[in-house]
Amino acid sequence: MSIENGRNNVHVDHFVGGSVDLLMFKATTEEGIYKNEEIGEPICGEYETYTLARFLFVSGASLFAFLGLAANLLLFYLFSQTRNGSASKANQPPPTLYPRMLALLDACICAAYILLFGVDAISYGMRSKSSFLLYHWYIVPAFVVARMAQLAIPYMLIFASLERLVWIGGKLRNSLLRRLYSVQGRQITMAITLLACVLLRAPTVWATTVHHYPKCNDFFRSLSAGPADWVFESQFYQLYDFHLLSVAQTVFPFFLLLAINLV
Repeated sequence: MSIENGRNNVHVDHFVGGSVDLLMFKATTEEGIYKNEEIGEPICGEYETYTLARFLFVSGASLFAFLGLAANLLLFYLFSQTRNGSASKANQPPPTLYPRMLALLDACICAAYILLFGVDAISYGMRSKSSFLLYHWYIVPAFVVARMAQLAIPYMLIFASLERLVWIGGKLRNSLLRRLYSVQGRQITMAITLLACVLLRAPTVWATTVHHYPKCNDFFRSLSAGPADWVFESQFYQLYDFHLLSVAQTVFPFFLLLAINLV
């Protein structure tokens, strides 16, 4: 997306040979280059300018995300080797179903960062047309999966914390909790939670799209991912996505986890 200053559109001019060629910036006041002068519609997609500092930062963060991806996959493997028993039984290791799912979801977030930011930096930084096309081919499903994982992670944390609390507390007297933290109960709880997160975030599939600009003379601005046109006209979706799901993803889990950890 371009960085606009008044009537100026600033964008990265080019990179050469895979290295930054002094990050040549080109500023222009000729709005006709980017907009149809007759009807005022943009003819090129917006993009975020990559300075040398931003390019290096995103590249370094992508490397850390790759390490996080490898570490979480290793955790997932290790947790998978542990025998899962009932949380109410004594003299056995604590169950690992929720930690295993947490590791998998964290791995998804790390992979999403690489796909959404790392590849984007490479495609613009190295001026790779194949990477640019690949990026806009998978960006919508990758973004949707990342949003689903973000919503599911705090609830897996809640269930894992409750599970540890039950395991530390010893034998359960409440029949409902006994069913909930049995082997089958945990599997059902996790399946229902993941299904709910998928359904709640499913509208993102239709709310996000790749816009095409066939008249743009800059190949790297001929495609641009962003909200679908109907999103700007739907106040209900904006309330649902920005406010309701923000509470469900951040506010409610925060106070619930705080209460559990204070017990």
